[in-house]
Amino acid sequence: MKLVYDKEIKISNGIKVFPVEVTADKDLSVKVQIEGINSAVCYNCFISDFKGNKFEQSVELIEDKSQNFWFSVCDAGKGNICVYSDSGELLQKEDITVVKTDAKCENPFEDIYSLNRLAWINSDRAIDNEVTKPYIPVSYINNSVKILGRELQFNALGLPKKIVSNFNQGIKICDEQTQILSNDIEFLVGEEKFVNTKTTAQTFNDKVIYTAINKSENFELEVTSQVEFDGFVDYKLTLKCVKDTIVDDIKLTLPIDDKCLKYFVGLGRKGGKFNHSVDWKWSEEVNQDCFWVGNVNAGLKVKFKGENYVKPYVNIYYNHKKLNKPESWDNNGRGGITFADGIFTAYSGKRSIKSGKKLCFDFELIITPLKEIDLKKQLSMRFFHTMFDSDTWLERAKKGGANIINVHHGNDLNPYINYPFFEIEKLSEFIKDAHDSGILVKLYYTIRELTINLPEFKIFRDLGYEMIAKRNITAESHLWQGDAKQWIIDNVGNDVIPAWRQPLKGVKYKDEYDASVITEGQSRLCNFYVEGLNYLVDHADVDGIYIDDVAYDRNTMKRVRKVLDKKEKAYVDFHQWNHLVEPGGMGNCANMYLELYPYVDKCWIGEGFDYDEPADFWLVEMSGIPFGQMSEMMNTANQYRGLLFGMTNRLAWESNKSTPEIVWKIFDRYNLGDATLTGWWDNSLKVNSSNEQILVSKYTVEDKIYLAVANFSNEIQETEIIVEDTPNCTLYAPNIENFQTEQSFNGKISLDGGKGLFLILKNQKD
Repeated sequence: MKLVYDKEIKISNGIKVFPVEVTADKDLSVKVQIEGINSAVCYNCFISDFKGNKFEQSVELIEDKSQNFWFSVCDAGKGNICVYSDSGELLQKEDITVVKTDAKCENPFEDIYSLNRLAWINSDRAIDNEVTKPYIPVSYINNSVKILGRELQFNALGLPKKIVSNFNQGIKICDEQTQILSNDIEFLVGEEKFVNTKTTAQTFNDKVIYTAINKSENFELEVTSQVEFDGFVDYKLTLKCVKDTIVDDIKLTLPIDDKCLKYFVGLGRKGGKFNHSVDWKWSEEVNQDCFWVGNVNAGLKVKFKGENYVKPYVNIYYNHKKLNKPESWDNNGRGGITFADGIFTAYSGKRSIKSGKKLCFDFELIITPLKEIDLKKQLSMRFFHTMFDSDTWLERAKKGGANIINVHHGNDLNPYINYPFFEIEKLSEFIKDAHDSGILVKLYYTIRELTINLPEFKIFRDLGYEMIAKRNITAESHLWQGDAKQWIIDNVGNDVIPAWRQPLKGVKYKDEYDASVITEGQSRLCNFYVEGLNYLVDHADVDGIYIDDVAYDRNTMKRVRKVLDKKEKAYVDFHQWNHLVEPGGMGNCANMYLELYPYVDKCWIGEGFDYDEPADFWLVEMSGIPFGQMSEMMNTANQYRGLLFGMTNRLAWESNKSTPEIVWKIFDRYNLGDATLTGWWDNSLKVNSSNEQILVSKYTVEDKIYLAVANFSNEIQETEIIVEDTPNCTLYAPNIENFQTEQSFNGKISLDGGKGLFLILKNQKD
């Protein structure tokens, strides 16, 4: 075995990252470590994963092929590099010395080229039991868990007996409870009768872990649930057979109250009104393992998982890592999901089970809405968002009335996608100037693609496919940039997944290109990412991030929120592309990303979405409102329909043909940020339209009432609008440039296809 490395390592700025090249004369599985120097860490072998779990792992060496093992040290001393086999046999031992020089650096991560930031990949920053804004600590009393606006009560076997929402249809917490379940959720194993033998509950600030041990004649059933402060509930059901047996079916039944069977999304179906029909089977060809059902003020997302669960890739990369069918639920094609008589049933079919066999029937719940909607905050967020010409952004944002600038990638402030921060000084200066003008600045910063221009790229490649995703060579590539694919193959390799290749514009980077590859969103890259965000907040004073079809899960999203919460005001802004197409795995964003919504301030749901879809589709798939989240439209969209949901498009986006300034002026002129929004979906709305194609939402500001009216068909429609609590009123349309002309109505209105009005009740002056 041959080791190549610097015998003497010099530390000049607090930490030193360096490689040890190991070449074996035969195939081996080894661990490499430095002994005698306490601070030494080998990042190939000693792992702190994205959930904070710490463990060691071996690395496979191939005969006569060199492998770099990457280390960091921060203490001086003399030690040994030791190579061990999996059995613990010492295979090689060589001396190494670490000395400190006189040079000092207050922040060892300041030099972007130094590789010191590799230490970030083992970070556990923000992995704790703290509760993020705007949530409250979990309360547990007598088998009942209370969280913000919701409650879950356990039955004797540890399954939900009751799930209730205290939200009204304006997405505000109220005194009235809405029952989501009509009966207990049940887990049925043939004709087995389970009896509980033990229950335990562990309580933390952020969660309750509840475990129930149950027994029947032929089985032991362990039910462990984790109910978290944001409404996420993780269930792990482990079924152990104690006597050889045959069962006709193993199934989970979810009885939903009639009031919460109004809307549905998932299992290959667009969001909208629920037709009370589901007959669905498992398939790896589609990213479908969950559904949401509910009303605007009370609903439940249900996701089914197995021990073999791996988060699929998002966007057009689904075919490179598809959904694994959960083995126990699918049962070799016998399993599926149905709906009948108010009950969803996840069944797995007949099977023969041997004594000692364990089966895992895991599932997740998310109880919605997730949080209250703050209309004042939502309507006051005015985004300026474009890609290039960063030297013009500040003046254009001020002129247009925007108060938040999103710094995209591909320009002089942020040339490379997601990292590294080569222009941190210039970015800091821009943010300071923006702050002096009362404008916040957010950075495009996510995990899905990663530039090949980062200094650590070779290291990440040396760590195998932990962070840089491995290409599925049998998968069809849908990359729209053909040159990007070939460039990555020629310059990086054929084993990775080509992603975005961006021509850079501006002054400094003009005529250059950025190229990127797809990354693993469930890896130590998440640790690196969280530390990077913390660095951006501390060193550039960024006011949040813009994420784009993000690949990480709620564990990392919570950490992101905690880092941002140390600022008084910092936002997460989330763009989504419609995945209900074959390259995206025929998934629904509302289900794929719902677990992230508790930590998001604004969504931008629009790319690939059809703004001519019915209003119930807008409500469920685009508005975010049933989940306690608000969104914006992309491109030109439809400003009349959007106004019913408090949605606008964005200033300066390249594909806009209209500007949000028109609707922003309506928000400001009529103080709609101070309003109570009673949407067309709200049972308490006392405004009726005689034509179901024309819908009305009401904004109430003290004693003033405003109506947003929109035609959801593409043909001329007529309607009579009746305001029940203000009979015989006249509806007045003020003149709004590029939106409507001044006119009055006595209830009857005619609207062209896709058009609408903003109305004031008679005798109210604008």
